[in-house]
Amino acid sequence: MNIERYFSILETLPKNVRLVAVSKGKSIEDINALYEQGQQIFGENRVQEITKKYELLPKEIKWHFVGHLQSNKVKYIAPFIDLIHAVDSFSLLKEINKQALKITESFLVCSSFILPKKIPNTVLIIKVVKRCFKILRLRHLKILKFKVLWAWGRLQKTLPKLIKNFKP
Repeated sequence: MNIERYFSILETLPKNVRLVAVSKGKSIEDINALYEQGQQIFGENRVQEITKKYELLPKEIKWHFVGHLQSNKVKYIAPFIDLIHAVDSFSLLKEINKQALKITESFLVCSSFILPKKIPNTVLIIKVVKRCFKILRLRHLKILKFKVLWAWGRLQKTLPKLIKNFKP
């Protein structure tokens, strides 16, 4: 691990930006060394790795889950996770909410809603609004970011039209 590189990255960041050090493939000793230099937020993309590292490292570390998370594995990280970055389904949001309810905590999550390819625009707007209201009913979630993504096929057809009709 290169501590000098870590400090050079920190120097380039604005004061209000916090660095998430992704610890994938790093040893407990490397993570602990970075923690001792002041790094407090670490990210991991595998449930087995993050639970193992949580058990062996200082409890003051804030853990972010940065990979795809399966609903059946939420319960393993729920007691200690600080932020789940990539929530890509409503069923996963419901499971996170359920686990949060068990430990009387709120979870920070970032969510994406991928729209199907063949939906008329008016139906599309209604689907997005309905999805937003469903998510708002999940009281133990704090949505940090919510993205609506078009399926690639829809974007391929629509993007050329948007570019052609774009008038600055």
